[in-house]
Amino acid sequence: MRAIPGIVLLLATAPASAALFADYQASRHDRFLSDGVSANPEFLLEGVDLSGVGVGRNGGVLISDRHVLVANHFKGSSYSFVGVNGQQVSISPQSHTRLDTEVSSGTFLPSDLSIATLSRAITPADGLTPLPLFDGSADDIAGEMVHLYEQNDRLGRNIVEGGIISTTTGTIDLPPVGLFGNLTSNATWAIGYDFDLLHGVTDDEIGLVGGDSGHAALHIDDSGLVSVVGTHYAIVTSNGALPRDDGDRYISLSSFVTPYRSQIDAIIGGGGATSFAAIPEPTTALVPFVGAMLLARRRR
Repeated sequence: MRAIPGIVLLLATAPASAALFADYQASRHDRFLSDGVSANPEFLLEGVDLSGVGVGRNGGVLISDRHVLVANHFKGSSYSFVGVNGQQVSISPQSHTRLDTEVSSGTFLPSDLSIATLSRAITPADGLTPLPLFDGSADDIAGEMVHLYEQNDRLGRNIVEGGIISTTTGTIDLPPVGLFGNLTSNATWAIGYDFDLLHGVTDDEIGLVGGDSGHAALHIDDSGLVSVVGTHYAIVTSNGALPRDDGDRYISLSSFVTPYRSQIDAIIGGGGATSFAAIPEPTTALVPFVGAMLLARRRR
């Protein structure tokens, strides 16, 4: 097995805050009005059914009538959603199943992705719609725009193009899709996107912060189909510290579901509301990086 370069995975101890936006506007980036459940008529994706996207602290994404894709390092005791009827639904998990990453032929390490099996299946009365998983390879997602949901039920956008991090020992060029982690856990395929105010996606440019773990990374294709790329995983900075202001340039990482499709299919058993197809795994080489930090705040 090729060793995965050293990685620093740290829990952010700062209080929960908000993701960084190039120009945050509540009228555009907030999914809900001030009551937390009423749809914002000026929302960036107004009219798009995001009822399967988890709200509140624990995030997650509903991918079948009984399964939620979550970040393993930030599993919840319940998962909450807001239905198309404007009602919040919270369901506790019956179990969590951690997915594995094949780091070399026949060698597997635990990933940062888990599937939460809910204590009950959702019903039509819940008003929730599971989202399909992204149906493409690493090459398909590279260069694409993704919509990124954060801990305060806000949504921004970024481009899957990796980025460059300058450190005291040199410059590291991270690819759009890579395998990140260490030799014992959290070896996870992920997409990377930088917070770059000079070359960003206008006012919607977003960078993740502590507390955004487990929330959804979404792709919208030309036909308007919304699919799940993964959940938020970590950030990469030049000095291994969380960015403190909008001027810090860094890379955000969200997990990439494609290499885990067969495992997810086995857990769901083909009985969910989502269909699955065999997708070739990405062949991107293992990537070294510095200062990766898990996006969870320490639980108290």
